[in-house]
Amino acid sequence: MKIKKFVLMVLLAGLILAVSGCGKEYHYTSRTYVVSYPIKSLGLNNDVSGSFSGAFFVGFGSLDTNTYYYVYADAGNGRYILKKYDAETTYLQETDGKPKFKEIIRYFITDNNSENFTVDGIKFRKQGWPLPSFYVGNVEYTNNDAFNNNYDIVAQHVKVGENQTLYVSTESTSTLYVPRGTIKVKFNADVNNVK
Repeated sequence: MKIKKFVLMVLLAGLILAVSGCGKEYHYTSRTYVVSYPIKSLGLNNDVSGSFSGAFFVGFGSLDTNTYYYVYADAGNGRYILKKYDAETTYLQETDGKPKFKEIIRYFITDNNSENFTVDGIKFRKQGWPLPSFYVGNVEYTNNDAFNNNYDIVAQHVKVGENQTLYVSTESTSTLYVPRGTIKVKFNADVNNVK
């Protein structure tokens, strides 16, 4: 009789766990949101020497200790606005196509009842205090816009259900696609001959 009660209790506990979702591991696949827009350079045409005439140029400068690339981004209606991109986190890619900026942001959406899950086969973990941090491997994700500029960008364009949570990576991959020949690997750094 004791064995029957024990088996019945184990089956009942298993049924409760199955119904409540406790112990169940969920599997999600991350997705990407792409921000892309055309860019132009500032023409550096020297009327006397003709240098840089008609060339595409990516400005390069520093502010404090950070170094940036400067280009003009298409703002619509034939207008452009100066943008700066961190040179340590923005790739340059030469292309035969039109110059553009492209940013890839990773995100995933979970069901609200899933606390034990993997994303792209990597265990999801929560850590940190006083503000929790959420990680997939070494990549941090947030489920709100505090300290994450990417969250608002993705949240405006991705539909999230009432019983779902959006997680957006705090990191992204940014690339400036520039015309072939823009990147110079050989140059004369002789400042003694500057007039």
